[in-house]
Amino acid sequence: MNNLFLRTCDVDGISYGGFKWNLEIGGITQAPDWTPEPECGSGLHGLLNGKGNELYLSFKNDALWMVCEALGPIVNLNRKIKTSEAKTLFIGDRKGATDYLIAAGCNPSEVVGAFINGGDSSTVAGGDRSTVTGGDRSTVAGGDRSTVTGGDRSTVTGWIDSTVTGGYHSTVTGGDYSTTTGGYRSTVTGGYSSTVTGGNHSTVTGGDGSTVTGGNYSTVTGGNYSTVTGGDRSTVTGGYSSTVTGGNHSTITGGNHSTLTGGVGSTLLIKWYDGRKIRLVIAFVGEDGIEPNVAYKLDENGKFVRA
Repeated sequence: MNNLFLRTCDVDGISYGGFKWNLEIGGITQAPDWTPEPECGSGLHGLLNGKGNELYLSFKNDALWMVCEALGPIVNLNRKIKTSEAKTLFIGDRKGATDYLIAAGCNPSEVVGAFINGGDSSTVAGGDRSTVTGGDRSTVAGGDRSTVTGGDRSTVTGWIDSTVTGGYHSTVTGGDYSTTTGGYRSTVTGGYSSTVTGGNHSTVTGGDGSTVTGGNYSTVTGGNYSTVTGGDRSTVTGGYSSTVTGGNHSTITGGNHSTLTGGVGSTLLIKWYDGRKIRLVIAFVGEDGIEPNVAYKLDENGKFVRA
C-alpha cells in the first residue's frame, strides 16, 4: 500500500506537458527525464495513497483516474510525490479509483475525491473534494470543496466551497462560500458569502455577504451586507447595510444603514451614528405608526421611515 499513488489524465493517457501514460493494466510507464531532485518535473507524479493536494487532479467529467504502483524511488514533494517508474493497476472513474485505494488499505479520510458512506452513529471523514455521507447521529467531516451530508442529530463540518447538510438536532458548520443547511433545532454556522439555512429553534450564523434564514424561535446573525430572515419569536441581527426580517414577536437588530422588517409585536433596533457617537434607535411594531411586515430604515435624523 505504501507505494500506491493516485493520478488523472485525459482519455488518451496524455498528462501535463503532453506526456503519455501506459493505460494497459499491468503496463509500465517510465520517466525519460528522471532525476531524484525534490522538485517538480523529471518524474512521474501523483498523490501517494491518494493523499495530497486535489489541485493536482482533474475533476472533469471525462478525466481518467489511475491508480499506479511506484516501482522506483519515491520523492516527496509539496503534497504529491514523484517516481521514476510505475505500473498501472487501475484505470476508470473517480469512484472506482478512490474505492480501489480504500480497499487496498489507504485511509478513507485522506483519499482525495473519495465517496465515503457511514451508517448511523458513525464518525466519517473525507479528504478534499470528497463526497461524505453519514447516517443518524454521525460525525461527518469533509475537506475543501467536499459535499458533506449527515443524518438526524449529526455533527457535520465542511470547509471552503463545501455543500453541507445536517438533519435535525445537528451541529452544521460550513466554510467560506458554502451552502449550509441544518434541520430542526440545529446549530448552523456558515462562512463568508455563504447561503445558510437553519430549521426551527436553530442558532444560525452567517458571515459577511451571506443569505441567512432561520426558522421559528431561532437566534439568527448575519454579517455586513447580509440578507437575514428569522421566523416568529426570533432574535435576528444583521450587520452594516443588511436587510433583516423577523416574524411576529421578534427582536430585530440591524447595523448602520440597515433595512428592518418585523411582524406583529416585534421590536426593531438600528444602530445609528449621529456624528458624535453610535446610538441604538428603537421602534415597536404597532406603535407610533410602525406597521407589521413593512420595511423601515432610519432617515438622516435617526427617525424610522418606510424604506
